[in-house]
Amino acid sequence: MYRCVASNQFPIYVDGPEQEFEVKVDRELKISGDYGWLLPLIIILIILLLLFIIIYSCHAWKRYKADHYHVAERERNYR
Repeated sequence: MYRCVASNQFPIYVDGPEQEFEVKVDRELKISGDYGWLLPLIIILIILLLLFIIIYSCHAWKRYKADHYHVAERERNYR
C-alpha cells in the first residue's frame, strides 16, 4: 500500500487568513509473479543509460565545437 500526502496553504478570500488543505491518496500496487519487479528495474536502468549517453555526447559535441572555433589561431600554431 502506497500513500501520497499533499498539503498546501492559501487564502480562500482576498486578504483572508490562510487555510491549510490536505489530500491523501492510498494506492495498492499489485506486482504479478516473482519477477514483476524486474521490468521497472530494467526501465530505470535504460533511462539512466540514455541519460549518461546524452550527457556524454553533449559534452563531446561541445568540446568538438570548441576545437573548431579558433581556426586562425590553430593555423598560426602549425607554422
